[in-house]
Amino acid sequence: MSRTVIQLKCDNPSESEKIIKNILSSYNYELKENNGEEYYKCGAGFLVAPKFIKYTFNGNDLTLEGWVRAFAFGGESELKGFMAGIPKKSCRKTLNDIQNNLNATGTGNDIVITAEEKSHTLATVLGVIFAILIPIIGIIFGIYLMTRNDSENAKKYGILIIVLSVIIWGVSRMLMMG
Repeated sequence: MSRTVIQLKCDNPSESEKIIKNILSSYNYELKENNGEEYYKCGAGFLVAPKFIKYTFNGNDLTLEGWVRAFAFGGESELKGFMAGIPKKSCRKTLNDIQNNLNATGTGNDIVITAEEKSHTLATVLGVIFAILIPIIGIIFGIYLMTRNDSENAKKYGILIIVLSVIIWGVSRMLMMG
């Protein structure tokens, strides 16, 4: 079990916990429990390795843990290294946001957490390319985009990619029969 661990001090654990939960929610992390361990998980692991974050308080000491699970190989992987680099970077960004917002709580300022719309440009471009070249893979990209809760544009492009894939597939079937 290899996890990235960050130790922090906080003045108000209950307020810090609210901030952590808001940030995790804004990044679409969901509370899970396995073998008595509670943690937050983001992603199903179909196209990208799932990301995990766990936090625990011991008085005013806060321990943040972050890791990814590399596909079918199943082992936990800390947030360093090349394997599953994109989800590791994303998980590390979430941990950094938590750290930055918790440091700001000591100033007494109100913290407003806004979820920005995420860009799925790579998935959209690959989806269009595969919709034309290999329609079944285009459909997979379309489904991926349709299931994104963080971007309305991704959902629209997902539907368009699926429609394009089906049309290309249908045309190629007609040309093969004719």
